[in-house]
Amino acid sequence: MTQTNKTVSRKVAMALAILCIITIVALNFAVITYYTDMNSKNSQIQTLNDQIVALQTQVANGTLPTAKLITVGMQYIDNRTDVTSPFLEVTGYVCNVGTGTANNGVLHISATRSDGSTGIDSSANIESLASGAYSKVDIQFPYHGTPLATFSANLDWGN
Repeated sequence: MTQTNKTVSRKVAMALAILCIITIVALNFAVITYYTDMNSKNSQIQTLNDQIVALQTQVANGTLPTAKLITVGMQYIDNRTDVTSPFLEVTGYVCNVGTGTANNGVLHISATRSDGSTGIDSSANIESLASGAYSKVDIQFPYHGTPLATFSANLDWGN
């Protein structure tokens, strides 16, 4: 019995090497994306935990305000699908973590463009919230001009 040596052609070897390299690059990209997302979520969790600790401290000290609104999970989406009528979509939740009802709530939105000019400086009313209650926010703020670069929200309320 004679043994024959089979050799792999150079083209097949190159194709396999390229596939291996592509697989390694894709795997690295997936791992980096995963850790970036995890760091973002950990940052959000840390912010919420800090808010919880601050509120627990206020409760323990008896200094919890009668009404206190906070935002949770706010997202700002610069929607320019129709360039002639762009808008900033603000979504998330407003929660009353105080001990009394928060009346006359107002969500004030400020947004600037990359050149530093004001793109949005507007407000929207929020329904009254009893202690421990929350309200979903989904508001569109129309604007004109170039895309927005920065966004911020402030809450105000009466008792």
